[in-house]
Amino acid sequence: MFNFSIPRLPFRDDRLFGILVLLFLAVPLVFILGVYEKYETVKFFLFLLLIGAGLIVWSIRPKMARIKTAGLFWAFFLLVLFFGFLSVVFSLERVSGILGSYPRFSNGFLFLLAWLVLLLLFLPLVQENKRRLFFFQLVFLDAGLIAIVGIAQSLGFGFYEGLNMPVFARAPSLLGNPNFSVMFMAAALPLAAPLFFDAKKFASKIYYVLGVFAIIWAPIILYSRGGWQGFLIS
Repeated sequence: MFNFSIPRLPFRDDRLFGILVLLFLAVPLVFILGVYEKYETVKFFLFLLLIGAGLIVWSIRPKMARIKTAGLFWAFFLLVLFFGFLSVVFSLERVSGILGSYPRFSNGFLFLLAWLVLLLLFLPLVQENKRRLFFFQLVFLDAGLIAIVGIAQSLGFGFYEGLNMPVFARAPSLLGNPNFSVMFMAAALPLAAPLFFDAKKFASKIYYVLGVFAIIWAPIILYSRGGWQGFLIS
């Protein structure tokens, strides 16, 4: 007699862990057709929403494990905040300095602050090796899907032309820009090694090999020279 069961999320009793899993899985992949640039607005909104939800859970949960290099982390945290604040003070457009320039919200102080909060929430959770590998799997999955979509777009399937086709003719994949997509893949590529050697099943090893092939092939098709340099470093 067969016993069918729905796979359940590891560490499912940890709500903060679940929120960050959703963030790592959904933010790189989400897009919407109702706005001009289709990618960054919805990603930034979802990123802030999940960071806020994580902060609420963090504030009411039992005391978390300390970051092993807490002193170094807080020095980095305050230093980045200080220079981010200076950039806003001396900016010619202070509103853009705080919120970022549409559609590039990642160059504003708000994104910088949210990114630092993400590190504050994330680093204590991944000091355990099993949790760390689980997040590696999520990032590698995202990178593989971004690579596949980029390759498909370059072959003419679902290609996003936008309003600037004569100027911006390369496929953007799921990060809205070929350079951003390739940078994400370059950052995810080194994760393949620990995941491959940790995999116990032959099918899992094949999955990682195929994923690496797609992640390496996509930047060649997307023609991101800066991304190529990132791949050489990774």
